[in-house]
Amino acid sequence: MPKKTEFTITGTCGLTLEHTEGESTSKAKRVDFRIDVSDNISIEGYTTDGLPNKVGCNALLKVFASGITGVIELAIQNGWDTAAGQIEKTLATINEGLLKNEGAGLGTMKTY
Repeated sequence: MPKKTEFTITGTCGLTLEHTEGESTSKAKRVDFRIDVSDNISIEGYTTDGLPNKVGCNALLKVFASGITGVIELAIQNGWDTAAGQIEKTLATINEGLLKNEGAGLGTMKTY
């Protein structure tokens, strides 16, 4: 029987905003993200020079998508929203991030 290994990949994302007093919204200035892995696997396959590489970006996408799915399920279970409502909000947020906040700098949180 093949050996099975359980490991954890953690993605951290931070959004830096700028708020002007009296305004009802804030402007995205920078998005920072990093990837970390559990001690039983090597970070080397996921990063280049401390930043996520192609494999790391794919892993982060899966981690963040899983997090979004968990938040949607939590909202549904607690009756705060419907699945359709949460999915609509998620897609609108992604669209807004890609279009409205275009020009926000891509910062980095290096993995050490």
